[in-house]
Amino acid sequence: MTKYTEKRENINKAIEAIEEGVKALFEDNKYKRYLKNMAMFHEYSYGNVVLIAYQCPSATRVAGYNTWQALNRHVKKGEKAIRIIAPVIYKKKEEEDDENNTMVYYKTVSVFDISQTEGAELKNPCMRELVDSCKDFKSLFEILKGITPCSVGFEEMANANGYFNSREKVIRIKEGMSESQTRIVIASTAKEG
Repeated sequence: MTKYTEKRENINKAIEAIEEGVKALFEDNKYKRYLKNMAMFHEYSYGNVVLIAYQCPSATRVAGYNTWQALNRHVKKGEKAIRIIAPVIYKKKEEEDDENNTMVYYKTVSVFDISQTEGAELKNPCMRELVDSCKDFKSLFEILKGITPCSVGFEEMANANGYFNSREKVIRIKEGMSESQTRIVIASTAKEG
């Protein structure tokens, strides 16, 4: 098997795992766990969040082997990697200024959950409000509204970014936040319900 064939096979397996994970998410009503994962892994794509949840449902914080080492943590012997998809940007050297000469392809990479590591304690990162937009935010928001038994809406709030009222089956999100921050608030309030 050539290196290219092996990479292509790994990508195909990852795509199949995403498809199985999405089916399981909606067939078994596991969307609350997915929303929790979206909150924890907001920097990952939709597909990679599904891959992480599918391979390691209890994951809370993932990073590559070298990143864990830089944080003075080490992957425990015998731990199985979580495989996700990462872009690789390739630019031909002879025509470096030509934008059409840039190619993007994808490969699978290994990450590990913090529970698969040991070593130095990690400091809690300062919580900061996210300011990014999200790919397909509007369609994901509509999907959430369609699958949750709660009424989801926005309102002005001074001291919170959102809340969940279990008695009234209501999720409310602070108006005016970025799409990324809104997604995190939706996920964290929805998981309570």
